[in-house]
Amino acid sequence: MISYSFLRLNLFLNLISKLPFALLYGFSDFCYFIVYHVIGYRKAVVFDNLKHAFPDFSETELNRIQKNVYHSFCDHFIETVKLHSLPLAELEKRIVYTFPDELVNNASEKGSLLLTGHFFNWEYLAARLPQISSQKAITIYMPLRSKGFDKFILGIRTRFGNTLVPANNLKQAIVAYKQETCITLLLADQNPPGLDYCSWTEFFGRKIPFHLGFDRLARKTNQTVYFATIKKIKRGYYHISVEKLIENPKELAEGGIVKAYVSKLEDAIRAQPENWLWTHKRWKHFGKDKL
Repeated sequence: MISYSFLRLNLFLNLISKLPFALLYGFSDFCYFIVYHVIGYRKAVVFDNLKHAFPDFSETELNRIQKNVYHSFCDHFIETVKLHSLPLAELEKRIVYTFPDELVNNASEKGSLLLTGHFFNWEYLAARLPQISSQKAITIYMPLRSKGFDKFILGIRTRFGNTLVPANNLKQAIVAYKQETCITLLLADQNPPGLDYCSWTEFFGRKIPFHLGFDRLARKTNQTVYFATIKKIKRGYYHISVEKLIENPKELAEGGIVKAYVSKLEDAIRAQPENWLWTHKRWKHFGKDKL
């Protein structure tokens, strides 16, 4: 049964999504002022993350990056809501992409695993993937706590042909691979739910846990692993670059794919640090590998 609160939320977000980008970015600027200057949402976390990641940067440079992170964070939200009613032709104009030929033209017999991180705007990559790749597009996602907003986001993520698989049900993804050739998108830079099922890997000079699920999934299916970098060209426009990371995952020992992924992830963040989600406490488990 759909709740009244969900209907109201859905109606409100639907109306917001129909506004032109010019008005939405004005709203985003207002949100930035509230989130950054009034509420100060996780400012200490972001600055501490940046300070440890870039110890050679001056405080002025760190503050500049921090402000740009919050601008991008607010833009990401309104751009995601806009996807609810954004025509595909308009989305195509906003995405420039560089994909390997085998992903665009010829479906691999064993399927593909596409890894990326929380680069803004990762929702644009998920929305665009079914049209770019010749393979069926699957996105592994983490359900949101708000059921109403989760339903709204699920509608956005499936609107252009994506198939969604909850992160706690990777076995379902494996079954899907056996049925047909797929390309599976996964944002693999989140904290693992527990420390018993992870790979401790150095990330910006500090060893922290990464979930082993995608590592084991790739080696079990032996799918070619790719990495996607998302760079912001200008407001609302992005360049998505995909490169092959590992051809035969089964040849690697456990954790090998994680290390290769983390290395690419760090390089991509260093190239455009303001375009990554620094608000989460990604290093909260630092030092616990020795406990």
